[in-house]
Amino acid sequence: MCTLGLCSSVYMMISFFGFLLFGEGTLDDLLANFDTDLIIPFGSLLNDVVRINYAAHLMFVFPVVFFPLRLNIDDLLFQSSIPLILDNFRFASIMASVIGVIFLGANFIPSIWDAFQFTGATAAVCIGFIFPAAITQLLSDSAISYGVFNTFLHHLMKLMDLKQKGTFETGQEE
Repeated sequence: MCTLGLCSSVYMMISFFGFLLFGEGTLDDLLANFDTDLIIPFGSLLNDVVRINYAAHLMFVFPVVFFPLRLNIDDLLFQSSIPLILDNFRFASIMASVIGVIFLGANFIPSIWDAFQFTGATAAVCIGFIFPAAITQLLSDSAISYGVFNTFLHHLMKLMDLKQKGTFETGQEE
């Protein structure tokens, strides 16, 4: 909970100070504002500091994201194998293939915005349909009693699923 509050406060501060700096000319992507001359004292220095911090952010975030990705791919493909840390060949092959896919994507995707649009659309479908369906399937297939709150969530998700199916079949909201 503390992490969520910290991240939310950082994002709110970024948006607040971005609006203070750029005013009504603030673009949807705050970083795109730093591509122009800021017409303030030390504006070019501020541009360089923001770019360096963004590059450092990407360098430090990549291992944090890459570690669970590598573990999940290993668990998905090699469920009954020995732990990944004990198999150097499997570790190196998963790492090389994932880095290769990332490198190919970095070279062949023309704009980062194309990737953001794709992942945004994919995440919306996952959050709206796939994850609730998976949770509902888990709750309905399990013989374990989950308590009143989880049973309520189970029925609420089924109701939302039925509502959503009705919306898509008729083409209009009720």
